[in-house]
Amino acid sequence: MTVRPEGTPRALVVDDDELLRRAVADALRRGGIQVVGTASDGREGIELAVHYRPDVLVVDLMMPGIDGVGVTEAVAARAPEVRILLLTGAAPNDAVKRALWLGASGFLNKTSLPRLAEVVHQLAQGMSIVEPTMIEQLLAEFRRMPDDGSGVRPVDSALTSREWQVLDALVAGRDTTAIADGLDISVGTVRNHLKRAYRKLGVHSREEAIAEVRRMRGFERTP
Repeated sequence: MTVRPEGTPRALVVDDDELLRRAVADALRRGGIQVVGTASDGREGIELAVHYRPDVLVVDLMMPGIDGVGVTEAVAARAPEVRILLLTGAAPNDAVKRALWLGASGFLNKTSLPRLAEVVHQLAQGMSIVEPTMIEQLLAEFRRMPDDGSGVRPVDSALTSREWQVLDALVAGRDTTAIADGLDISVGTVRNHLKRAYRKLGVHSREEAIAEVRRMRGFERTP
């Protein structure tokens, strides 16, 4: 058994490219990070992340099968304490925005691997990191979002991604039947999601839920 040095962050690496996976793991070790394991695909990465509960999960955004977005969604739901850093070789796109919404804590361009260990240390300390070259593009996208803040997921929220999707539809004025049709789920499933969401939000009605969602997103403030 490997004994973890006090204060040493633990990381897990997920990448389908063997050479890049080794390069990432080596860069982390050189930077004082304990690599608890590596995975060659998203499915294995999810299982290892849930098993090992690393401080930081380093995962390639674009992979066949379950990609970085899918890994983020699954790990955020099953091991929410794990911080997730996605590696990408492209400019911000819908995948990046969705991963952020699902709970990713940071993005780093693959050309910035020399900074990788430093970024993982920062994430392990609770910081969120986005590649500087991505910030302006992400801000531009954010400014084009609807006025009600639909799609924004507060970082510390206990709600699941599906619960947020249902609440987004609720805020948009849809009834349970329309929500079910839009998400391709049953009306009963929608009601179950709403029941759990109401309990987590501490509210008891549609109106209270909408007001609380808007407050959490910064669009309404409590007196």
